[in-house]
Amino acid sequence: MDFEQDIINRKKYRAKYNRISNLIGGIKVGLALILLGTIYAVWAYHFATRWIGLTIAEIVIFIIACIYHNHYIEKVAHEDGIILIDEQNIKRWNGEWQEFADTGKEYIDYNHDYAMDLDIIGEKSLFQFLNSTHTYYGRAAFSTDLLNADYSEQEIGQRQKAISELSGKYDFTSELEYRFSRIGMEEDFPKLIQELERKDRFFKYTWEKYILWVLRFLTVISVFYGLFTGTGQRWAFAGIMVSLQILLCILGGGKIKKYIGILYRAACKLDCYNTVIDWILEQEFTSDKMRNIQKQAGLSGLAVQKLSCIYQNIAQCHNGIAKLILDALFLWSYKNAEDLDVWKQKYGDSIETCFLALGELESLLSFANLPRVCEGVCLPEYRDKENFLRAEKLGHPLIDNEKRICNDVTLRQQIFIISGSNMSGKTTFMRTVGINLVLAFAGSFVCAKEMSFSNVKVVTSMRIVDNLKEETSTFYAELKRIKKIIDQARGEKRTFFLIDEIFRGTNSIDRMKGAEGVLKELWKCGAAGMITTHDLEICRLAQGYHNIVNYSFCETYQGDKIYFDYRLRKGKSNTTNGQYLLKQIGILKDPDFEK
Repeated sequence: MDFEQDIINRKKYRAKYNRISNLIGGIKVGLALILLGTIYAVWAYHFATRWIGLTIAEIVIFIIACIYHNHYIEKVAHEDGIILIDEQNIKRWNGEWQEFADTGKEYIDYNHDYAMDLDIIGEKSLFQFLNSTHTYYGRAAFSTDLLNADYSEQEIGQRQKAISELSGKYDFTSELEYRFSRIGMEEDFPKLIQELERKDRFFKYTWEKYILWVLRFLTVISVFYGLFTGTGQRWAFAGIMVSLQILLCILGGGKIKKYIGILYRAACKLDCYNTVIDWILEQEFTSDKMRNIQKQAGLSGLAVQKLSCIYQNIAQCHNGIAKLILDALFLWSYKNAEDLDVWKQKYGDSIETCFLALGELESLLSFANLPRVCEGVCLPEYRDKENFLRAEKLGHPLIDNEKRICNDVTLRQQIFIISGSNMSGKTTFMRTVGINLVLAFAGSFVCAKEMSFSNVKVVTSMRIVDNLKEETSTFYAELKRIKKIIDQARGEKRTFFLIDEIFRGTNSIDRMKGAEGVLKELWKCGAAGMITTHDLEICRLAQGYHNIVNYSFCETYQGDKIYFDYRLRKGKSNTTNGQYLLKQIGILKDPDFEK
C-alpha cells in the first residue's frame, strides 16, 4: 500500500469538501439574516399569510442547508481520520512509531512469564508498534492475544487466514479503524453490559403497564379534545390528566433513574457501533473467521440498533422542558424503562457476544498491520511436535527494516548455550525468537522468510532488577525467576525458556555451579530453550549432553575499531571484547594491552 499517495489523494478530497463546507456555511449565515428579516416582516405586517408562508419556506431551506453542512463537515473529518491512519503506518515503516502515546501501560505486569523481557507491553513494545485498537473490548482482546494466547492448531489456522485477508484489504480496514476510532475508549462499557445482562424487571406485573398505557391514551385524547373544542371543562380534565402523569413521573423518578441510569453514561457511542456493523455487513469475506464475525455482527446488529434507539429516546429527556412535556403527555420516562425492560429480556444474554466479536476483529486488524510495515514476513506453520522451532531469516519486527539482521535457527528439543562478547547480539537474538513465537501463538504473521513452530509455553529471565521494597538483590531476584522457570518445566514439558546472562550477579565459581545445576534440571525435565553468557567456562556444560548445543556471536577488529555482524554461528565463542572496550573508553591505559 502506497500510504503517501493515499494521503495526497485524500488531502485533495478534504480540500474539496472543506471548500463546499465553507460555502454552505456562508449560505447559512445569509439565510439566517434573511430569516430574521422575514420574521420581522411577519410581525410588522401583523402576521400576513404570505409572510408566514415565506418564513416556513425559509426555515425549511435553512434546515436543509444545516443537514448538508453537517454532511460535508463529517466528510472532512473522515478524510482527516484516514490520513491520520496512513501517517501512523508511515511512522511504523520509518521507525517513528515509538512516539505513539498508547503503550498499553495498564496491562503491564512485571511478574508475567515473558511480557517485560520480550518488549510485548509498555514503551518501545510490540503493543505500541502494532496497536490500532480504539475501544475497550478491542484493547482487551489485543492485549490478551499478546499476553495469554492459548489457541488450538485449528484456531491459529483460522486466525492466520483472517489476518492475511485483512492485510490485503487496506481500504476496508482503514475505514473500519476510522469508524472504531469514533467510538473511542468507553471504560464504562463493561458495566453497561453487566447491567444489560441482568434479568431484573422494571414492572413486576403486567397490569402495571396496561394502566400506564390507559393513562397515556386518556391524556392524549383529552388534550386533543381540548384543543379542538376549546371548552373549559374539557381543558380541566386534560389538566388533571397531565398533572397526574407528571406526579407519577416524579414519584417513580428515582426507580427509573436507577434502572436506565447506566445508559446515560455508557451508551452514547452506540450509534457509532451501528456504523461499524453496517460497514462489516457490506463486505464479502473468504476466511471462516471473518465470516463468523460478520455473522455475529449481523445477528447482534438489530439488538444494538434497538438499544441505540432506546438511548436516543432517553437522551431526549436531557432537556428539562422536553422532559416535562414528554412525561406530561406520554409518561416518557416510564416508556423508556419499559422499552429497556423488554430489550433486556430479549437480547440481554447475547449482547456481550457482539462486542467481544468486534473486539476480536480490532485485535485482528492490529496484527494485519505487520505485513504492511515490516519487510520479510510470513505466516508460520504449526507443527505438532514437542519444543520445535525452525526459522529462515528470522528477524526482530521492532528493529527498523534497513537495520534488521536476520538469522536462521533450528531447535528440536534442545538447549542452546549462546556465548559471545558484549554487544555481539546474543540478547537481541533471544528476544527475536521470543517475540516471533508470541506473534505465532496469536495467529499473526512473523518476521521471517519461513517459520515452523510447536505449541510451547514461553518463560523468560532477562531484565532482572533488584527490589528495594522486598529488600531483594539482583542476584536473588534472578534466583526467584529461574526457580519459576524450573517449577514450570517440572509440570509442563512444553516449556521454552530464555535466560539472559545466567547468574551474572555472582562470582564465576558460583555462576558455573549454578548454571550447571539449572541446565541439568531443565534437561531432565525435557524443557527446551536458550541461555546466553559471556563466561566461556559455561560452554563446557554442553559436553556429554546430546541435546545441549553451543552457539555463538562474535566480532572482528580493524585497527582501533570493532565490528559486529550479529550472525549466529555453531560452536562456542572464541573472542572477548571486555578489555578492548575498557581501553577504548579510556579506563585501561596499559600500552602493552593486546586484544
